[in-house]
Amino acid sequence: MNLSNITLTDTHKTLLNLGMSFIPTVNAIDKTTIYTALHKLTRYIKLKDYFGEDEDYDPNDFIYQFREKSKWTPKDELISEETNQLIGKLVTSTARILGRYPTQENKILINDQKQNLPLPLKKALYELKNNKNIIIKAADKGAMTCIMNRNDYIREAYRQLNNTKYYRRITDPCKPTLVNTINHTLTKLHEKNIISDEQYSFLQANPRDRDRKFYLLPKIHKAREKWPFPNMPEGRPIVSDCGSESKHTSDLIDYYIKPLANRHSSYLKDTYDFIQKVSNKVIDKDHLIVSGDITALYTNMDIPRTLETLKREFETNPQPGRPDDEILSLLTVIMTHNDFIFNEERFLQIFGTAMGKTFAPNLANIYLLDLDRQAMEGFRIKPTMFFRYLDDIFFIWPGTREELTEFENYLNSLIPSIKITLNVSDTHIDFLDTTIFKQTINKKSSLRSKVFFKATDTHQLLHQTSFHPPHTTAGIVKSQIIRFKRICSYKEDFDEACSILFNALYARGYNRRLLRKTKHHIWHNYNTKQSIKDNKPIIPIVIPFSPLSTQLVREWKRIISKSPTLNGYRTLGAYTKHKNLQEILTRATLPTLRNQKTNGMKQHNT
Repeated sequence: MNLSNITLTDTHKTLLNLGMSFIPTVNAIDKTTIYTALHKLTRYIKLKDYFGEDEDYDPNDFIYQFREKSKWTPKDELISEETNQLIGKLVTSTARILGRYPTQENKILINDQKQNLPLPLKKALYELKNNKNIIIKAADKGAMTCIMNRNDYIREAYRQLNNTKYYRRITDPCKPTLVNTINHTLTKLHEKNIISDEQYSFLQANPRDRDRKFYLLPKIHKAREKWPFPNMPEGRPIVSDCGSESKHTSDLIDYYIKPLANRHSSYLKDTYDFIQKVSNKVIDKDHLIVSGDITALYTNMDIPRTLETLKREFETNPQPGRPDDEILSLLTVIMTHNDFIFNEERFLQIFGTAMGKTFAPNLANIYLLDLDRQAMEGFRIKPTMFFRYLDDIFFIWPGTREELTEFENYLNSLIPSIKITLNVSDTHIDFLDTTIFKQTINKKSSLRSKVFFKATDTHQLLHQTSFHPPHTTAGIVKSQIIRFKRICSYKEDFDEACSILFNALYARGYNRRLLRKTKHHIWHNYNTKQSIKDNKPIIPIVIPFSPLSTQLVREWKRIISKSPTLNGYRTLGAYTKHKNLQEILTRATLPTLRNQKTNGMKQHNT
């Protein structure tokens, strides 16, 4: 979507229509990645030989969390002769297959592949990648690719960052204070034997960790008349925490608060959980169906109230061994020292939490627990089937529309800065990716469901020519049709959803016969209680995708299958992906223009 009327050629548009998940054909594979994959496979086999299968091992146990992965490998003399022979065969076969390909420096050349980007599209990719006057981002919802004028994007960012309720410009980084406080608190956890030596080392903050970056995802699903600028919608603010000094401790906080975030009766895990809870439920034919949206939830979470709410939940739900004081201390320093860089300026978030923190979703659920309780019990009219998925609310209203307006005002009085907008219908409502509607027979109504596609949904699923393993597109089709099957109460709604999807996929190179066959099979044969057929432990093969890699995976599987010492295992090949268009074209850091007058770019104080 071209938001700023930027001049794009037909070639640029063709490239972008491939979708952000599209991967250009890779013609050369780094030999190191092949031998790294082989080393991981042989190491895994050696460990199985040395330790055997530990039936008590659970990777979700806390003792296995928050630690660097061990690189220790048993020496050859410590493992059986059969395993040594197996590994020798794997190494020999790998060298034989690699010897069939030409090499250049440390690259293995794969020259006989069909290229999925013709030369004009490669040129267009180069032009877009190097055009620093535009910003390319995925839309906040709908999987659409958005092209924005750089100045429009910066103006919207400063519109938000200049709001002194939420942000403040600062000159000195918070990192020294944050690093010292995090590490001091971790020392307490270590001294109490709550974390091990390995976890203590892994979790520690480092002054050399990267700065957090601020960026926006355009909310093109909002009505255009509500956009703050003619060619730029409101952006959802994201503060990237990856690689920062607070990333590991944010993960630790999330580990401890997650169990508290999903205990309440209004909690929804996902769409399927919602469907299970409301579909086929009988309601009064005169009751109203209501959905609600909380405006900018993360941004409007008051920090002191957030900490107080979590503290109260800790006290209400005590758990032996949980380090409540230390978790609150870590959360306090991370929320109050959340500084970041935008356009070479440093800002501090002084209100709310940032989307980008691992703990943000679960902390938001805890923040709204009081609202959920009072919404269900505190008003003179009690809604039924009250559910919430983060900032989206659903319930059935037994009162009138006028009384619903009173209820909306009541909800908006419960927590300062938390504002809710309700949508109501006598017959149907859109919620998450579903439409919930009434079916009335003989004056008796019950709820049914079907798939809901947002107006901005471009159905830009993976293009069939993308440089992915061949089975990927078939898997995408299957997963989408299974989703439709699980959501739709009726066959005609299922058919309609499939028709919309298939029309989009035809244009993306998908086989019509495959689509029809998959649809027929899933509707008549799929059920959610299908069991896993093979419970054998898995030997994973993880390798970057290429035709060469598929050869290696087949050969490695063949060799392992003939090993008597591993006949109780199942070998599973998994391919890592190469850079897609999103990774090539988008970046969290705002690119600097050559000869940019920095001060001039920062005077967007509207």
